Amino acid sequence: MHLTMAPQWKRRYVPVTNCTKRASSWSLVSPTMPCGRWPRSVPSARAMAGSCQLCTSFFWKEHHFKAIALVEKALQATYGASAPNMTSAALRWMYHHSQLQGAHGDAVILGMSCLEQLEQNLAATEEGPLELAVMDAFDRAWHLVAHKCPNYFR
Repeated sequence: MHLTMAPQWKRRYVPVTNCTKRASSWSLVSPTMPCGRWPRSVPSARAMAGSCQLCTSFFWKEHHFKAIALVEKALQATYGASAPNMTSAALRWMYHHSQLQGAHGDAVILGMSCLEQLEQNLAATEEGPLELAVMDAFDRAWHLVAHKCPNYFR
């Protein structure tokens, strides 16, 4: 979800890396964004031990939670009981709706913390594009967070 709401990345980073042919990587789901693991309240220092506290300061903000809720609502309304989870939706966005292009050598490296998560991520890469209502929700979510997104091209 993190990458789908990073307007500075979408507009500036991908075209520059395509032009310069430099290798780079990016985290699709921020380590602190809720994927069903964290409550909306600010986590305690103990709960975040070992996590990226810098990322927490960037993304653990109320407008991000509102954006997530907006996309989750669209997923439920569009897909009902078979709605993809946020990680799957973010991967589908990356594969089908982002500016990444295989013709330019762009690729996605899937991460995981266990075999089950790898299997889920691989399955998500096989799913098709998101429905228009969900894409609209991602765009609205992007506008909710765009004013506070850090610039990564400094």
